[in-house]
Amino acid sequence: MINSKAISMVLAGILIAIPINQSQASGLWGGIEGAAGAGSDYARMILEEQRQARRDYRLAEIRRAERQEERDYQAALAREERERQARLARKEEERRLELKYPNWIEIVRSDDFHNWMDKQDESVIALFKSTRSADAIRLLDQYTRTTLK
Repeated sequence: MINSKAISMVLAGILIAIPINQSQASGLWGGIEGAAGAGSDYARMILEEQRQARRDYRLAEIRRAERQEERDYQAALAREERERQARLARKEEERRLELKYPNWIEIVRSDDFHNWMDKQDESVIALFKSTRSADAIRLLDQYTRTTLK
């Protein structure tokens, strides 16, 4: 004869391993009670452990999601700060350039400047592509020296 406690242990093990909803658990509860004897404290304990394990799992999932949201938020803040710093640095570079060449935009947009650039070597083109004000000043210094002669 099979021990009813052994049957309830096997069924409870299956319940813990298989994710099910509350109504399914209630239906299986009846099966376990029938196998283990009505009102089996052991069967109730196993089912309560399963319910607690599911609650713990859901809580852990919620906490993981919250941690991911926090990481995403912190990454977004850091990205915004880097962008803000880059904007400030770009404005500072433009300020330095405007101190020496207040009309630098008109110069760079002019046809004369573009014609001059078409004749330049890679080192001058590299100055043109640079984002540093010192490079832009050197470029405009070269342009004004060669065009004013």
